Amino acid sequence: MLISDELPNIQRCQSPEKHADRPILQTMVCSPEVLASITDENLVRICQRRNMRVQTVLYQPWSPDEIHYDAAQIELCRRYRPLILHYTNFTMNRAFREDLEGYLWAVLVDSIYSYDTEGPVPFAGFVKAGIRYGQMNYFKHQRRQWQREIHLPDTTTDSDEKQLAMDQFASADCVEEEVMNREMEQQLRQRLVWAMSRLTETQRSLLRQVYGDSKSFTAISEELNCSRQAVQQRHERAIRKLRKYLTADHNNRNGS
Repeated sequence: MLISDELPNIQRCQSPEKHADRPILQTMVCSPEVLASITDENLVRICQRRNMRVQTVLYQPWSPDEIHYDAAQIELCRRYRPLILHYTNFTMNRAFREDLEGYLWAVLVDSIYSYDTEGPVPFAGFVKAGIRYGQMNYFKHQRRQWQREIHLPDTTTDSDEKQLAMDQFASADCVEEEVMNREMEQQLRQRLVWAMSRLTETQRSLLRQVYGDSKSFTAISEELNCSRQAVQQRHERAIRKLRKYLTADHNNRNGS
């Protein structure tokens, strides 16, 4: 059946723009009732023909000024919307459902322009197969992506506020390197405590004054009633002894 046979009550108008490299655009204006009576295959033919489009208005008389949208593709989308929703409502994940619905709409539009209107397969079966396999392929792609991801549980802060898992880590920090640095810092701290215990009380007091209280050799010499040079020599001896124990294996010297 020809397309024109299904449109008994239409008005034809031609676009005023003419181009030498393409045919004149023909617009077929019809009522929604007439548009709903056109078969899927003929609506697809209209979409695939570059020089034809069907547009509809709600009342007569119809004029080119009332033409606002391409009704053939919109009518096909309206007819197959329940099918798309059928294949997207199987999941309760809202974000996944919305992404899948957008993907299946793209499959439908691609099916409209790739369908062979002269072939033996009806358009309804062609679309249903495309949407079904589109859903399966999309789910397989998402499942492969999920398998490569690491899912971390959300946590609760001290103030009972929910904190997303990824917010627990600074984006610019390397977690592995941070853990290694903490372990090395703890080992150095233990080694330093052990090495300080090997010094005499006088040497430990001198190092605490120099590095803990930031006192100068002159100030310490005035408190001890000795020369600055004597304080400097004591400091050097304490540092050499401390360095000796820091470079030694303190695990083997715990008993000494």
